[in-house]
Amino acid sequence: MEMHLKEKFKDNFNWNEFESIDEWKKTRERTYKTFIGDYKTNRKNYIYTIYPKTNFKDGEFNISLVGHFLLLYDNIFDYKFHKDTIDELLRISEEIRIFPILNLKGEKSKFLDKIINNYNTKIEKTNYGFIKGGNKVLIIKR
Repeated sequence: MEMHLKEKFKDNFNWNEFESIDEWKKTRERTYKTFIGDYKTNRKNYIYTIYPKTNFKDGEFNISLVGHFLLLYDNIFDYKFHKDTIDELLRISEEIRIFPILNLKGEKSKFLDKIINNYNTKIEKTNYGFIKGGNKVLIIKR
């Protein structure tokens, strides 16, 4: 079955990061267990919020990291939600980093060009890209 899954998704992902599906699954499991352990121990470091509006103060953060949320779900959240969330993140932080800039289909997000045209942005390559073509981060500054 492992080979079947890898064959089915081989065109979507860079498998050089993991030697097998089993290794990928173990890495994912270790990651979520690490998070849960830290959350239980350091709950005060985690603040619940719902986007696009938050209760944070203007400029409260230097940087906001958005991983596997904005742009990825361009089929679920419309452009207004993306814009409102970006505007809120720029209100509370000087810089936003969004990764990856692809949607769930592994295609460039349909909102990327509009965001680039409406904000102070740049795109940088990263050393990580499990999704093929997903090795870029969008940086937005105030």
